[in-house]
Amino acid sequence: DGAVMAELTLEAPYDGYLLINASASVYDPNTDVQTLWWVQVDNTTCDNIGANIGQVGSAYASVYANQRRQSASFTGGIAVTAGSHTLSLCGGAQTSAATQVYSPNLTALFTTAGSIVAP
Repeated sequence: DGAVMAELTLEAPYDGYLLINASASVYDPNTDVQTLWWVQVDNTTCDNIGANIGQVGSAYASVYANQRRQSASFTGGIAVTAGSHTLSLCGGAQTSAATQVYSPNLTALFTTAGSIVAP
């Protein structure tokens, strides 16, 4: 499972789309660690299951050998209905007890025009 590293609540004035940008940096003294980052919409559980991870997008920050500081970032889009929505930047997976997270960042841009292409 993961944990919420950043959260954003916004009010969509109409049905439309959110363009979401997310990033985070990690430090870990261990030499073989991967941290998975993903964004969930209207679900703050941060369960790292396929449906949640694939909802908007995901990225790994991997720490190997002497590279103890790494960053992950991604951009994704999702259709939303009018009303309040909560975005959660989640982090988890193969982290150690010593993993430190720096500068988790989550932004969203609302637009009424757009399309989402399925991967």
